[in-house]
Amino acid sequence: MRHLLHIGLIVAFAASVSVTAEPSKTAEQSRSVVRLDVPLQRSEQGRRRHFVERCSAFLISVTKQRAVLASAWHCIDGTMTYGKGPRLHLIDGPVAVETISSGGSMAKDWLLIGAPREALRHLKPIAASRRPIELGEVLVAIGFGGETASGSRYSREVVCPVSEVGILFTLQCALQKGDSGGLIARRQLNGQLEAVGIISSGDSQGVSIGFALQALPALPPY
Repeated sequence: MRHLLHIGLIVAFAASVSVTAEPSKTAEQSRSVVRLDVPLQRSEQGRRRHFVERCSAFLISVTKQRAVLASAWHCIDGTMTYGKGPRLHLIDGPVAVETISSGGSMAKDWLLIGAPREALRHLKPIAASRRPIELGEVLVAIGFGGETASGSRYSREVVCPVSEVGILFTLQCALQKGDSGGLIARRQLNGQLEAVGIISSGDSQGVSIGFALQALPALPPY
């Protein structure tokens, strides 16, 4: 299927690599990954289904007009529920966003959304890397795929070794529903993160797919 963790089994890796998942550190950059909810309608087996697509997004640019965030196209794949558009869930409450542009398919699973600049004034954009992703390097993925026993969502940081490179690149780590649209980043020696990709899909067991930010029509600032 087209959505995170709804696709079938992806070929398993021959080698096993130990990965860890933990709540995201409270660093300023980690807070720039935010929860995104999109009320949608889709037809499945001849029936119309109403639901909320649970995703993530991360701040990549702030202009005089708006804040720009990246997420995944499949998070908006469907008919928006009338009167209920996509919303970010921030400390001060929900914030409505608008679509700027998108890849329009799982092969180009990227989405740019805009939000009022003032609503994200407390967050710092995560700079996009100009260096290509390398085979074998270890990246980190941050998204709202964590969920407590009571159903509350939280962000977490997952260590993800790269096993295949390309516009769609493969990671050996288990991401969850809710991580879609979240950040894939390279941690530099000084501890700062630089964005290299967007969380796209996976099998929820140990294989995840990212979309390379370098494949965007234009890198930020916008």
